Amino acid sequence: MELIEYRGAKIARPVANPILKRVVDFLAEHDISGEEAGIHQVSEDFSYNILELETTTPENRAWESHRDFYDVHVIFQGREKIAFNHVSAMNLGDYVADVDWQQMTGEPLFHVVLEPGEILLLDPNDAHETALIADHAQPIRKAVFKVRV
Repeated sequence: MELIEYRGAKIARPVANPILKRVVDFLAEHDISGEEAGIHQVSEDFSYNILELETTTPENRAWESHRDFYDVHVIFQGREKIAFNHVSAMNLGDYVADVDWQQMTGEPLFHVVLEPGEILLLDPNDAHETALIADHAQPIRKAVFKVRV
């Protein structure tokens, strides 16, 4: 997991992580904040999904991780709490290979609140539960990039 500040295609420091660098470089060339909701395929190993959700309680969300892709979350509107733990600390369920979705249950190690101007990288060892209420239930608009491992 890595959280960086990102303000209008500008970052406070050079990005060393190649996965984050790929997303930041793409965002510097493309304003996707107003794009239609849904999956946008850039290449075989790089896509993003524009999501419009209402934040909710953990009972209404599922824990997940991925084996084949990194997740990079970029929020455009609202505040979202994301629960985090290591995959090794979770109770693993089914793996749905065609959508690269590892189902699981467990408890958070900690939470991160993501808001506009931040980018969160989650790697395949990072269990996460997204779209949780930060302060109060609210609509969020975000992009989740998928970058092949």
